[in-house]
Amino acid sequence: MCPAAPEREAVDERGIPGMDRVDGLAECLVGSRAENGQTLTNQQASTIIALWQNLLPYDQQRVAYAAQHQVRLTTGRYKQPKRKAEFTPGAESMTGCVLGSSGSPTQWPDCCRLVEAVFIKLCNNHKSPQKKDNYALTRWTLILRDYNKIRQLVLGNGTVMQSTTLQLFAVNQTTLVQWHNKRLKRQDCRILLQGVNLPATISVAPMPLPPPQVRPTAAPTRPGPQHEYNLPESTAGQAVLKRKSTAFPPLDAPPIVRPRLPAQRQLFPRQAPPPMVFIPTPSTSPLIFQAPQVFAPAPKAVAPAGPLPPPTPTRRPYSRTVEKNKCGQCHQPRTKESGYSQYYGHIYCPLNAGLPLDQWMEEMRRKRANQ
Repeated sequence: MCPAAPEREAVDERGIPGMDRVDGLAECLVGSRAENGQTLTNQQASTIIALWQNLLPYDQQRVAYAAQHQVRLTTGRYKQPKRKAEFTPGAESMTGCVLGSSGSPTQWPDCCRLVEAVFIKLCNNHKSPQKKDNYALTRWTLILRDYNKIRQLVLGNGTVMQSTTLQLFAVNQTTLVQWHNKRLKRQDCRILLQGVNLPATISVAPMPLPPPQVRPTAAPTRPGPQHEYNLPESTAGQAVLKRKSTAFPPLDAPPIVRPRLPAQRQLFPRQAPPPMVFIPTPSTSPLIFQAPQVFAPAPKAVAPAGPLPPPTPTRRPYSRTVEKNKCGQCHQPRTKESGYSQYYGHIYCPLNAGLPLDQWMEEMRRKRANQ
């Protein structure tokens, strides 16, 4: 629990007092980054120790690091871990940070009010990227560079480290950007909810509710005769499979009775051969049998199957209603003898054109060439 806030002590956004003392120490640490040397002077170290001792016990306690572990492991077969994972706060997070990657363990800036105040001041100092030679340093790079310098100055001074329990942990760019975005969103949400009376998360009924109904394990019995269901007999596996007939039917199969098709009418019936005719010749020549020439009858035309095709439509004769075409401007007969002319659908009227025919044709050719 936090101690009671005195009247003249400032509080933070959560209402915890002592924020003015934290702000003074953060201002001193941020101001030390301007030093060109790699160590703190005795005066700076004495100032940091005095400001640290002036903090409330809430800010002097050890930093509670956030647990960095996976709530649900997704490795192994069937997305389950091969062995039961036992989580120990502090030890598991440090082991996963140090051994899991080549970098140093990082934490969120809001784990400590002092570190968060330092980053807030650095964000106010660096609001835009800085161009250097042919490249530009981002805003987050500049903030982390100043913080790492402050951290090295504090860690490199033995007097400050022995006299205080100041913990300036490592922060990378990912955690810095995420912390900054969450802080801005949290502030915007508080501004929108300012003065809004939200209902309670769990509404309480004015009257006590009845106890929940217990579901019976078995259905209750009903008085009277019970209805009996006569289920049909199961015919599973008794379906007859339809197969194609083989080339040779089995011996015990009944004879196949095929219907007798009606006799087809022949289009060209056969005719009896004509009789042979003997033609007598002189005695000097042998007997020659000559058959008369038989001409086959012409085949009859057979009507095609299906409906008859529609007849070919005859072209309607064109009857001209007017003797000559008329001009749409002067409504006079449009003929070449009267001075009318045409150029790709444009009609030249000598009464309304206002130009000679030659100039009109040149203008129309120029307009068509520009299209």
